[in-house]
Amino acid sequence: MSFMDELKKEKNDAEKSKIKEAEMLRQAKERVWLKQQEANRRRLEAQQRQQKQGERLRRMQARWSQQEERQQDSEGQQQPPEPLMYADE
Repeated sequence: MSFMDELKKEKNDAEKSKIKEAEMLRQAKERVWLKQQEANRRRLEAQQRQQKQGERLRRMQARWSQQEERQQDSEGQQQPPEPLMYADE
């Protein structure tokens, strides 16, 4: 193998090494990006669950207060019981 052939081979090997290194770096960056996307997705899902839970709680509280109002209104419309001193014996 001549000196020029060895030089070409070293140059090709160095180029292949650079390409391989660049591909490994690209894949590592892609993995980091995918992990970030997954973390963002999980955070968004948790936030949406929390919002739904808060909305559900708000609706339940509104329903409870409506029921309490109806119960108080119906109790207010009923005749108050006679005081015991006037009750029939």
